[in-house]
Amino acid sequence: MHVTAHPEDFVCEPASYAIVDCSTGECPGHTDPKPRRILIETHQIWLSPDADNERIEVCGSYAPDGGKARFTDAVFAFARSDPQ
Repeated sequence: MHVTAHPEDFVCEPASYAIVDCSTGECPGHTDPKPRRILIETHQIWLSPDADNERIEVCGSYAPDGGKARFTDAVFAFARSDPQ
């Protein structure tokens, strides 16, 4: 939520995504065939700066001008707030 309200606190860039079916053996740690069980990951989201899929915004780090400090301050301010 903080990134939506305060995008200036993060370093973000456009990326593309693909939802990969792990039952095909393409996902790291999976072998083919992999049985589908509740606790087994069935799909992964793969991000790429140059894929031909839908465009999204990926934020991989805090802004160098104090973004991490502002984020941390917001977390602690929320934690101390009165829930009423």
